[in-house]
Amino acid sequence: MPLEPLESPRLAGTEGAEGPGTDDPHLPVTLANIATPAYSADQWFHYVANPLSAPCWCGNWVLVRGGSAVCAVDLTGRRYAKLPLEEGSGDYNDFLASTHIGQRAVTYCNVDCTPINGEPQKHCLVRIWEPAS
Repeated sequence: MPLEPLESPRLAGTEGAEGPGTDDPHLPVTLANIATPAYSADQWFHYVANPLSAPCWCGNWVLVRGGSAVCAVDLTGRRYAKLPLEEGSGDYNDFLASTHIGQRAVTYCNVDCTPINGEPQKHCLVRIWEPAS
């Protein structure tokens, strides 16, 4: 069953209008939540890529699965890293399994490759990550 987009209720008169005589039907954010100015004054982190999974916290690092890899971002240290990929993981690469706040994060990937002069490898690799001290 397809879902219909929610419609915001119309406000009476000029209640919520951005200026006198405007027909804006939405309540200004500052009126909807008194704490908004303080909340908006905080610093924000904008992840440009479209995340493919929910982020998780690993110590002071936030991990998020972007387009082709899991990235770790240290917001306080203002640095980032891409987690190393496993050879043979193909286009799928690692996927973030954790969606929590903790000291460790879990990723997994399907490995399906045949190394030169080696046996074919087909397995699911689960890795546990934690911040280096």
